[in-house]
Amino acid sequence: MSNEPSPASTARERVGFIGLGVMGAPMAGHLARAGHAVSVYDLAPGAAQRLAESQPGITARASLREVAAHSDVIVTMLPNGRVVREVVFADDGLLAGWARGGLLLGWGAMTGLGCTVGNLLSGTMAGALSGWVFGAAVLLAVWAGLKLRWGN
Repeated sequence: MSNEPSPASTARERVGFIGLGVMGAPMAGHLARAGHAVSVYDLAPGAAQRLAESQPGITARASLREVAAHSDVIVTMLPNGRVVREVVFADDGLLAGWARGGLLLGWGAMTGLGCTVGNLLSGTMAGALSGWVFGAAVLLAVWAGLKLRWGN
């Protein structure tokens, strides 16, 4: 069953959502209620179809490639970097169907300590340090701002 959005709602971005567990399914639902056309996929049999049947604006897709073909932005809610790499680089994965210029947003257990989807996809964890560097820069900026404000 397809819940394709009406033509009036297609002005909003088309969002793909991969990973429909405890966090992913509600997030996909919020995006659909906000008026986005949401394409969903999950490895758990039937999860995407159940969500599509329960929420207007959500369409279950048969493959990752199909999600990519119907999305401007793709959100992943996956457990780790290995799964993210599989979802993106599989023969029938996101890259197989994605148009140039798409945006990938990754959340889940793999984003702790500043480790980004880009670092995970490249197979390195070098970016983990970037989270700490960013945090230190924010603290330094706050300290400097307070010092300037108080004139000390």
